[in-house]
Amino acid sequence: MSRPLRGVVVAAALLLVSCCIPVAVAATRPGARAKPTSPPAGVRARFAKCARGYRLVVLRGRIGCYRRGRALRRPRCAAGHHHVGRGFDCVADATVPPAGPKPGRPPAGQKPADPPKADPKPPTTVPANWCILLGTCPSPSPDPPAPPEPPAPPPPPASPAKVYQGTLDLDVHYFTICGQDLGTLESKYPAKLSLAPPSGRETNPFNLVLDRGTGTGTGGHDGVELLSAMRITNTGGVLQYWDLRLDGTSLSGELVDEHRAEASAANLLYSPKDLIECQLQFGMLPFAWAIKKGTTLAGTVTETSAQVTITGNVVGDIRPFTATLTATRDP
Repeated sequence: MSRPLRGVVVAAALLLVSCCIPVAVAATRPGARAKPTSPPAGVRARFAKCARGYRLVVLRGRIGCYRRGRALRRPRCAAGHHHVGRGFDCVADATVPPAGPKPGRPPAGQKPADPPKADPKPPTTVPANWCILLGTCPSPSPDPPAPPEPPAPPPPPASPAKVYQGTLDLDVHYFTICGQDLGTLESKYPAKLSLAPPSGRETNPFNLVLDRGTGTGTGGHDGVELLSAMRITNTGGVLQYWDLRLDGTSLSGELVDEHRAEASAANLLYSPKDLIECQLQFGMLPFAWAIKKGTTLAGTVTETSAQVTITGNVVGDIRPFTATLTATRDP
């Protein structure tokens, strides 16, 4: 090359360098702004749609969701894809084949081995607490029965009643309700006196019972029954009629309550009553009169004998009477 031509080439080269270097420097300055570009369609399929106001771009070698004036956001992956570590890119989910030797062909002339038999189905284990739902829980062992309570000691035996058998002499003076005086009727009949322990809450020293004895009497249909107290079996209460006192062998008492209000009059005088009041021509019929409150008794009672006199009247004051018991105790 001739010297003039060489000078032209050098000058052209210097001109080219002086015009291109500033452009390259400007493009590589740290403060230069990069432009976001749209990723290819095949790449976009790996990512989900960005949030509203953002678009999927490639900026400075990274794919992300971009909005002007905002930092690049990490995009969400499309179905079947996932992020690798903390990067922005999305890759397809990989299916890892199970590890194991690859089946191969047996050598020539060798029978292929039988495939391994599947293990039998393991038995189903039912949790222990499922028996509550299935109703198969064993019944709990019942507690041993409590030992029976010892029986209550029997009550002390009651003292045997003292029984006196004898004769009752009874004098009854008859009046009618019209004021007629029919005189006195005397009678005598067997009688029995029993002195037993007090009945329930009775406050007397004993329970006194006077009634007819065995045998027949004379002098009409009159008779006397006495009861000092009566126990009410369904309530356990006591109806007390007499107030009795025993001082040594001396016995006295008074009828203090007839108990007619309870329909329980138990002290009775048996004496005939006019069939029709004040009409004696029509006859009389047996009748039990309630003995009136205030009737008294007095006498003596020993271990071997009893002598008691009862003096009183009936309700209505038309049968005043006197009864005397003379009896001995049964052996």
